[in-house]
Amino acid sequence: EATPENTQGMEVRVVQRATDAVQARFYTVQSGDSLGAISITFFGSSEYYDVIFQANKGLLSSPDRIRVGQRLVIPQLDA
Repeated sequence: EATPENTQGMEVRVVQRATDAVQARFYTVQSGDSLGAISITFFGSSEYYDVIFQANKGLLSSPDRIRVGQRLVIPQLDA
């Protein structure tokens, strides 16, 4: 499991809302990263790269166009 301690560039924030608390995960793109590799880090499989892409569509024009230093939202997978 990816944690801030074992994943360079990962950040976790807890946001308190009126009805509950939501944990938000962020990842800062490192040299050599791809959405597939980030998906493996967080979800154990590259097949979820599109979940990351869809969560960051406002920032990314294509799944193949990520840049070092970009801060991506890493969504929770629906159970």
